[in-house]
Amino acid sequence: MIGARPPSRGRGLSFGRLQDAIVQRAESNVLVVVGDPPAGERALARRILVPLIGLEYSLAAADLAAHVALSWDAELVLFSSAQIELGAVVWRDRDPSRAREAARRVVDEEVFRGRRLGVRVSPRVQAGAHPSDEIARELARAPYDLLVLGCYDHGPLGQLYLGSTVESVVVRSQAPVALLVAHGGTRDSMR
Repeated sequence: MIGARPPSRGRGLSFGRLQDAIVQRAESNVLVVVGDPPAGERALARRILVPLIGLEYSLAAADLAAHVALSWDAELVLFSSAQIELGAVVWRDRDPSRAREAARRVVDEEVFRGRRLGVRVSPRVQAGAHPSDEIARELARAPYDLLVLGCYDHGPLGQLYLGSTVESVVVRSQAPVALLVAHGGTRDSMR
């Protein structure tokens, strides 16, 4: 686990030379907590947002967030954005309802897991062209105290690249962000 200040809007996402090197060279998953330290009293999250895409690193982030929500007595909002832009996701019959249903299934499974732990869980599924825009809209819709994202580094050594959606969301988020950075993308050891 490492801490990082919020990245600036610029060319590519960077948490700093040391943090980027740790994320890239670690042999295990890395939790990067991004945000400025709170002024004064330590704030506890009352609402946590977790965007889901159904891959192992995303589901692992939801598990992590569920345990944080349980310990902080926070509401866990599990969110998925169904991409309905046909150029982004190609469905055999090009029916956007299939994209919504796939997003709903991902959220429903994690809702079940969170509720088994005793966490207050709220499911949210939105449809849109770009997941980063839908996540930003959700962050603006309600006050969130923490955003938890699962991702993996797929940049070449020496250049951190967590994907355009993650980069856009991290730079735009006003809430602190916890990134669970996986190595190898969808490794079986994530959960």
